[in-house]
Formats: sequence, C-alpha cells, structure tokens
Amino acid sequence: MDSIKLGIVGTSQIAKKFVMACQDVPEIIPYGVYSRTFESGSTFAEEMSIPYVFTAYEEMLKNTLIDALYIASPNAYHFKQAQLALEYGKHVICEKAITSNLKELELLIEQAKEKKLLIVEGMKSLGMPTYKQVKMNLDKIGKVRKAVFNYCQYSSKYPAYLAGENPNIFNPKFSAGALMDIGIYCIYPCIDLFGMPKSIKAQATLLDNGIDGSGSILLEYEDKEVSILYSKINDSSLGSEIMGEEGTIFIDTISSPLTVELRKKGQLSLTLSAPLEHASMYYEVREFVDTLIKGETESAVYSYKLTKNIMSILDQVRRDIGLMFPADL
Repeated sequence: MDSIKLGIVGTSQIAKKFVMACQDVPEIIPYGVYSRTFESGSTFAEEMSIPYVFTAYEEMLKNTLIDALYIASPNAYHFKQAQLALEYGKHVICEKAITSNLKELELLIEQAKEKKLLIVEGMKSLGMPTYKQVKMNLDKIGKVRKAVFNYCQYSSKYPAYLAGENPNIFNPKFSAGALMDIGIYCIYPCIDLFGMPKSIKAQATLLDNGIDGSGSILLEYEDKEVSILYSKINDSSLGSEIMGEEGTIFIDTISSPLTVELRKKGQLSLTLSAPLEHASMYYEVREFVDTLIKGETESAVYSYKLTKNIMSILDQVRRDIGLMFPADL
C-alpha cells in the first residue's frame, strides 16, 4: 500500500486537528467526511479541503476508494462504527477510548485479525519524540520506586453541566467522563513503562448524574507504586514525575509531553526534550501509516496487548468507583 485514502467520522475540533496532522504525512489523503448533517459535514470539508461529504455512514463505507477510517465520534459509538468499518474491509484508527469496555475491544481485535486489517487506538503521546526520550532514559534514574501521573483540566463543558445541561462528555450514555476522557492519558504511560500492576485501588468524585468528574488511582507493583490523578472539574499546574533511587524524570504534560527533565541530586537538571517538528497528532498518524505501508496488521507502538491491558484497567476502575455504561449491560 503506497497511499491511503481516509474517511473521517465526526466534525469535532479533535477531528480537525487530526486532519491537519495528516497534511504532514504525504501517504495519507483525507478523502471524505461523515456527518449526520450535510451542513456540518460540508463546512468541515470546505475548511479541511476534503472532497466528499457523506451523511449516511454505510454510504461512505461502500466507497471502495476509501482504505481506512479515523473515528472521532462519542465513545459509545466507537464499537459499532469500527465493527462495521472492519466488516467493509477498512482499516481503523479510533480516538480514545476506543471502546466502552474490554468485551467490545476484544471483539474488534478478533475481527481485525480475521480480516487481516489494522485497528489502532489513537493515543498521541506514545508516539511523540519527547515521550520516547522518557523510555530511552528511564534506566538513568536507577530503580523506579514511585511515579505520579497527573492530568487535571477544567472542562469548558462543565459550566453547561452545572447549568442543568447534559453535554456529551459528562453523559454516561456516551461512555464518557473524566476517566475515559483524560484519566486514560495517565494510565497509558504507566502500563507502557511498567507493565500490569499486582493491584489497583481507585476512588472518584461522582456527579449527580453518576458520571465521574475526577478521581485517583493507586497501582501497586512488587517494587513500586504509581499514583494517577485526573479531573475535568478542576485545573492543576503540577506535572508528572517518575522517581528512582538515583534521580527523577519530570514530565510537563503527560497528555502531550513537550518538556522532560532528568534530575539528580547535586547535579544540574538535564533537558531530555526532543524537538517537536510536527503537530502532536502527527506521530500517531505516522505510526498508523507506516504500519500499513509495511503490510503489517498490528502496530508496534499501539500493540493489541497494550490496548487490551489499558481497557482492562479502565473496566476495573469503573467497577471500583461504581460507574457503569449502557454498553456494560
């Protein structure tokens, strides 16, 4: 596969950022966009220079020129949209969280393997150069004993919720909430770097409709513990930190790391940051495209094992905090 024609599902801001990232990847061509309304789709297509607009999902899937889909709809729609895309022979890159639960994810991976197709959960941070520097330099801080991954960001939709509205991101119907939207950014590097913990403890602040507004998770390993803090109802200026016996690695923003410092006692901080030559979402697009061009059906960065491990933790945390989605029933 030398080039990839891409269908876009959704017209949100994150979808715009993804299409803009595609502009730096010459092998991928945004070819069509699906929206429930022609007005929204055509506005998006005009702004993003996409030639075709579809208002029927299967109409886009039946287009044999489209090789792959980028899915940026609400979480609750991901499973059925990805399932149908795979049925039509399309590769899939899907916004996090890729499904509502592990059961749905395992069905998608099984289907992708049967059809020899690629499916990827788009977690931009794992492909970014500065995050790769964290992995490359982890041994320089000695035995890791503790880590804190922090992502607390006051949602622009929270005032609407407080005013009595029901925005998607705070609606259990859409498999949403703080854990699925931003807590996942903290869980990914933890499991990618350290593997699965021996135990998990979680607590959360649940809003009146049952969705989680914020929470914390403690992951216990044989020789270390990792604390995860996340919230959509308050801000935090704290970064994230991995603490070893010989030093620490400081990360400015765990969801999109730009500055990483190696800090050792009695020494000047060493900046490990790598130049960011492209938009942050470029790197997940590049990995998706490179995997397809090589003719492979599983990404080395976004492996199926890692993706399933992440979802299994999300499931357990939700059980612990008492958060259920319609898809769980």
